[in-house]
Amino acid sequence: ENTKGIPNFWYTAMTSCNELQEIIQEHDEPILKCINDIRLIFTKKNAEDADSKMGFVLEFHFNPNEYFTNEALTKTYIMSVDPDEDDPWAFDGPNIVGCTGCKIDWKSGKNVTEKTVKKKQNNKRKGQSRVVTKTVKNDSFFNFFSPPEVPEGEEEDDEDIQTLLEADLEMGHFIRDQLIPRAVLYFTG
Repeated sequence: ENTKGIPNFWYTAMTSCNELQEIIQEHDEPILKCINDIRLIFTKKNAEDADSKMGFVLEFHFNPNEYFTNEALTKTYIMSVDPDEDDPWAFDGPNIVGCTGCKIDWKSGKNVTEKTVKKKQNNKRKGQSRVVTKTVKNDSFFNFFSPPEVPEGEEEDDEDIQTLLEADLEMGHFIRDQLIPRAVLYFTG
């Protein structure tokens, strides 16, 4: 009664994509069924504003749910479109400069990006053991909204960070270029 749109449209479209199936976990599925829209917003460099950047924003809009209070989760990609002045021939097109996610306001006990593990620790001096509870990162589609951060001034990890950023950008590009414009095709299989 009073249903608008096609129930589970985005969930079905997303789980029909091989690229997304790899990162969607079973515990993500009830949350993904709450998506009512995915929107794409392009941002462009503004000549009057030197701080403005070219890129795009992915907005995932959710129906009210038991997992978090956010109405929408966003991911913003910032691109560099200018060739390197020292090596203009190496320019392959826009490069990712960075991306930012959003904070998910999880309801108590509903955060699927973390899990609690219990570890037994032995004290060698006293011969006693105790159980320690620890919270660790859990595989989840919702880790997509917490992209890798680029540390300032660390050159050792630049290649590793760049690889993570490129994989993250590849997923963002897939959602932007494939999933959103072809959602009906994915939905119908």
